[in-house]
Amino acid sequence: MALVRCKKCWLEVRAETVTCPRCGARVREPVSQVALALGALLIVFGLITFHRYGGPGGNAPPPKSDPAAEAKAEAISNLDFSFSWTKGKPGSVMFIDITLTNTGARDVKDLVIVCEHILDSGIVPVKNRSILYETIKASETKTFPRFNMGYLPGDTPTTRCHVEDLIVL
Repeated sequence: MALVRCKKCWLEVRAETVTCPRCGARVREPVSQVALALGALLIVFGLITFHRYGGPGGNAPPPKSDPAAEAKAEAISNLDFSFSWTKGKPGSVMFIDITLTNTGARDVKDLVIVCEHILDSGIVPVKNRSILYETIKASETKTFPRFNMGYLPGDTPTTRCHVEDLIVL
């Protein structure tokens, strides 16, 4: 049983008491039936909303699709990207020979090439990013010899490269 003090005479009374038995002052304001009904209605509305849109098994509206992002993802998947390179001495510039075939229906340009250098432990200590400022038309194959990827880190046994981003025309 919770006790509260009367604000006027400081007598301890039960929390459910509306008026103080000693001085007659209001201990708490009575809750109206309208306020109780409104509170219950808000709780019910909140539960319905939670279960309908955000709760387990709810029917959240599907996320809106981004046509530009979808076109970009499709264009990247329609690129046949192959590269070769020879290991130079650590601390030198990395040059790769790139061959790109655009098997998609749309032209692409300004390809962001990323090369990851992987240690035996699987850790990727360095990623090189360079932009290939060229346009590759639909159904076209282009070769780019000795493309500069920047600094080559020390002794990394494995390197993998891929197209990370591009502009779809």
